[in-house]
Amino acid sequence: MNLEKLEKSEKEKIEILKENLKEIFALPKFSTLGHGTTKEIAEKILKVGLESANDAIDETAITLDDSTDESFSKILHWPHRDYKAIVIIMIPNPDKGQLGGFHYFDSVFEELPQDRKMDLMVGREFRKEYFIPPQFIKGYIDVNSLKLIPNNLYNPEEKVQIKEIPLMTPGSSPEAKKRVMLRPQPDIDFSKHSEDDDW
Repeated sequence: MNLEKLEKSEKEKIEILKENLKEIFALPKFSTLGHGTTKEIAEKILKVGLESANDAIDETAITLDDSTDESFSKILHWPHRDYKAIVIIMIPNPDKGQLGGFHYFDSVFEELPQDRKMDLMVGREFRKEYFIPPQFIKGYIDVNSLKLIPNNLYNPEEKVQIKEIPLMTPGSSPEAKKRVMLRPQPDIDFSKHSEDDDW
């Protein structure tokens, strides 16, 4: 028996993913993002949310869409560490007349309670300080089974509570200024990241 014949082709896997994820991409009022991790951590994220060292969405997740086969191929071969559990974050888009941009989407983060903050690496200043609540986590894609594992805590009615825009002073960093720049929709290339990022 030829084992290669038993393995689904890339095209077959993409078609299965398209079918299994069509409900996600049928919701035009949401921005869909992915965060790669292990299955064990994905299961934890469904319960307690996605913890992060910072509150910048483009440093935590990658934009997902159904526009091309390449979009689905990215799920099959996650660009960071080839993770096989892709957490699906669904953030409602800004309402008509509401400002969007980085500041809007970064507002999905909440500060972790003190008892949940932890050092990620001993000896380095890198701590988990923020999290995306589980109400914004639709579930995760099990890349091996090509199925969406749903999150019972996900709430499509949950709204983003927009944070107050920080006061920019002459000494504010260019990065801080970039984060509060407001645009109708984010024009973000979430695929650029460093090797140290865990997403």
